[in-house]
Amino acid sequence: FIEVAYEHLSGRAMFIWGDTVVGNHYYRIWDGAALSAANIPLAAATPHIPAMGDEADWVRLVPDPTSNRLMYGVQDGSRDLNTRLWNGAAWDTAVQHPEHDPTTENVNDRNFDIVFETDPANAGKAWLLWGNGGNTSRKQWNGAAWGGVTNFGDDAALVQLMAHPRTGTIFAGIYQATGSATDDITALQNVGGAWSAETIIWGGAITSNLYERVFIAPERYVPIINWREIYP
Repeated sequence: FIEVAYEHLSGRAMFIWGDTVVGNHYYRIWDGAALSAANIPLAAATPHIPAMGDEADWVRLVPDPTSNRLMYGVQDGSRDLNTRLWNGAAWDTAVQHPEHDPTTENVNDRNFDIVFETDPANAGKAWLLWGNGGNTSRKQWNGAAWGGVTNFGDDAALVQLMAHPRTGTIFAGIYQATGSATDDITALQNVGGAWSAETIIWGGAITSNLYERVFIAPERYVPIINWREIYP
């Protein structure tokens, strides 16, 4: 799989994907006029994410709305979940990103998602949520390192995250795995730094392996900048 994201300040776009060689990941940058050569990120030696046990299956590349940073997440065919951060010029290392989970929910779904905060009070922070094979886990990136894990709920096959661009509220949609106790679709929110309890928005049953099955979108918003309405 391949992902694309824009650096928020520079306007450059990055394309990133996993290679057939275990642990290898390549990226190219579009600067508005041309693509860079394909580069192997993260280190000079192979493999570039040594903790990976198989080829990359699912990837996410998420921009920080306050900088040129991009958070890369990858789930491989052995159900390992790893991340790395691009600072606008280079990648960080496993020192900042120990493997999050060696046994996510399954290999047929993207069990995780990442989102950066839009609340100015939490600029540069991000959240990672994923199905861990027994329930759902979450942890926060504080700008330099990942915090501790909080486990909640039931098995999660697919996680979707979105931060509202104006209020800073983070929404999570979770499509439970077919092996969960109740096979529901659930939602929860982070408001002012605190996560709510899960709410069941569909009480099952669910179907497995249909890829993207939960979507989240904010209500249309129209900021006024220099006395002009700006339509996103």
